[in-house]
Amino acid sequence: MTAGHPVVLVMPEDAPALRQETLLRLGAQIRHSPARSGVNGARRLAAQTAAANGWYYMDWLANDDNPEYHRRVTGPAIVQSIAREGKSAVDAIVIGVGSGGTVTGVGETIKAWTNDVRIAAVEPYESQALGGGLTGPHGISDLGYGFVPENFNAYVVDNVVAVNTTDAQRAAQKVLRTDAIPASVASGAVLQAAAQLIHVGASRSALAILPGRQIVNTL
Repeated sequence: MTAGHPVVLVMPEDAPALRQETLLRLGAQIRHSPARSGVNGARRLAAQTAAANGWYYMDWLANDDNPEYHRRVTGPAIVQSIAREGKSAVDAIVIGVGSGGTVTGVGETIKAWTNDVRIAAVEPYESQALGGGLTGPHGISDLGYGFVPENFNAYVVDNVVAVNTTDAQRAAQKVLRTDAIPASVASGAVLQAAAQLIHVGASRSALAILPGRQIVNTL
């Protein structure tokens, strides 16, 4: 959109209204797929729409441009931030998995630099596709689509942490009250996962990458 190219986005009809409004203001067109078909339904409709119109289909769940950005930008920025005299200031990096791009790109960058930092992938307790468990509905938007995205590189992930929706919501509200950080529920899940790792002794110092923010109503 910034480059002047027309963009048509396909998303479930129950996608967050504020997100849709923001995308429309930026100039995107939006087409809806049935809510019951979830993300996979939106992907199918997007592929069909692109094929029918001769458009380029950018599948963000199976497109190496996604993790490549994090290999080039996010990962190196984290390494620069945590490097202390050739060592790391943290022993774990905790990342929520939606499209799989961030955990893959950052994980590959970190593992190329050192093996002393563990990469923890976060998914909803109610939908444990990464951990090989049951999948189902949950309330953590942007995480846990019920399948393993093609972008996801399991080889750079040391462990998967499952967080339930209630704990994720509580963590998001807590960090808003205590630190004035407007973390989304997905970010709350990542914070909760980092706290769990520290609580059980699996980490002494963890870096949590927050995937989104909540809109705080100040009226």
